[in-house]
Amino acid sequence: MTLQKKLLLTLSTISIILIAAGAFVLLYNFPKTIDIEYPAIEYLEDDPLTAQATTIRIQGTLSRPLFRNATFHGKFIIDKYDFTKTYWLMDVVMRNGWGWLTYANTTNGDTTLQSLGSIWMSGDFDKLKIVVHEPVSGEYTKPSVIRISAPAKNYYEALSIDQINKE
Repeated sequence: MTLQKKLLLTLSTISIILIAAGAFVLLYNFPKTIDIEYPAIEYLEDDPLTAQATTIRIQGTLSRPLFRNATFHGKFIIDKYDFTKTYWLMDVVMRNGWGWLTYANTTNGDTTLQSLGSIWMSGDFDKLKIVVHEPVSGEYTKPSVIRISAPAKNYYEALSIDQINKE
């Protein structure tokens, strides 16, 4: 085998390996299993007297592909909100740590959607805050100042977590 053929074979092999590695990195989702339970506080902004304890359970898979948005598929249950226990959570697409918690239920062929609100997270749900959206006059939802922060055991811990992604 000539030197030119050896060089061509080596370059071809390296190219194939680089293409395969690049495709793997671009297409692989880097899934992580999430199974956590946090104490949480629900409260109104600027009113420590409204703080109420609750629990958040998160079970599912968080996919963090490179160069694309993270996605959570699974259960996100907040004790105070019964529909989070019985409806299924639509996949949550996290854009720069922000996503939307929307639940669905199908009964007799009719699908009902229920939005809990916006969610911000840091890390792999290490800390999170939710801005709850309340129904107003039977219409769809609009943002309110109700917040849920976790992990938190009191209003002041919740307030410090509320600073996630605040601009």
